[in-house]
Amino acid sequence: MDNVPRRDATLSPEAQQFHDQLEQQLLEKIISTPARNRKKRTQDLLKKDVVRQRLTKMIVEQGFRNRLEDIHAGTFPSSKVGDGSDIKVVSPYGEIPWNRLGRISDTEMKQINKGAVDYLYNLLCNLLDGNLWTVLEDLSNKDPLPHWDAPNQDHP
Repeated sequence: MDNVPRRDATLSPEAQQFHDQLEQQLLEKIISTPARNRKKRTQDLLKKDVVRQRLTKMIVEQGFRNRLEDIHAGTFPSSKVGDGSDIKVVSPYGEIPWNRLGRISDTEMKQINKGAVDYLYNLLCNLLDGNLWTVLEDLSNKDPLPHWDAPNQDHP
């Protein structure tokens, strides 16, 4: 598990220090718990559907959605007709209908995919090693994204 404290530019130095201390305490708790116990606790927690639902939402938020935030933060045009067919982008090579406009560049898409793959790989490795049982316990007790819809098993 990565034990290098992450820096968050939005936190004050005091808040960052508190965050680092909590992260260190969590890491010590994980390390001091035998691997067999961590894996058993992980398996038990993953049997709970509510934990699986909340973990799924967390994975999507941290592995995918947050990576799109800078792109999503731009100005989105309004459409009088509602479907965007009345919106045009003017380029040096002519107008591009909004409905045919690519909104994410190849470079941005590669960065999003690479970041999501790295995040999910590390998450799965830590999950299978039993290092995330404390996160699963938190998810068992509280939904970090209560305003998001629950996953739908019937969706393809």
